[in-house]
Amino acid sequence: MKADRLEKSIINTSESPVRVLLLEESLANSQDILEELRASGMAIEPTVVGTRNEFLEATSNQDFSVILSAHRLQEWTGLEAFDELQRAGKPTPFILVNGELGEKETAKCLQQGVSDCVLKSHLGRLPIAVRRALEENQLREANYRARRALQESETRNRELIENSVYGVF
Repeated sequence: MKADRLEKSIINTSESPVRVLLLEESLANSQDILEELRASGMAIEPTVVGTRNEFLEATSNQDFSVILSAHRLQEWTGLEAFDELQRAGKPTPFILVNGELGEKETAKCLQQGVSDCVLKSHLGRLPIAVRRALEENQLREANYRARRALQESETRNRELIENSVYGVF
């Protein structure tokens, strides 16, 4: 029963596909990653980039649902790509897909704000990680909207009381 719920949770039931930016230099790895997402039933709209300039151009010109990145790249690392994304003020979920990241490095990545780390040898976990990151992002956005609405309501009510011609008891 639990496996059924888990399987259902990774299938994209929305009409629009998940917009995925994949930062990966290896064509074979890119194909494996995208195939794993498609095999899970997730509807995706992928954009694949391999260099720093391509990544920066893609993130400045488009919005993505999730970003998947290799940890080690020739020019830079996935963490540096994540830092660039943070500096740009984009709260897009970011998942590192790597081959040999140890426990200490994984913990460091998660502490810095990366949504998840998935080993290339365990790509079956990737659709679950993507789904969870998307759900967490939706919850964060809903929380932000609720807090903003509460703040506006409090401001409006405070103004009514402070500017009231009649006394309020």
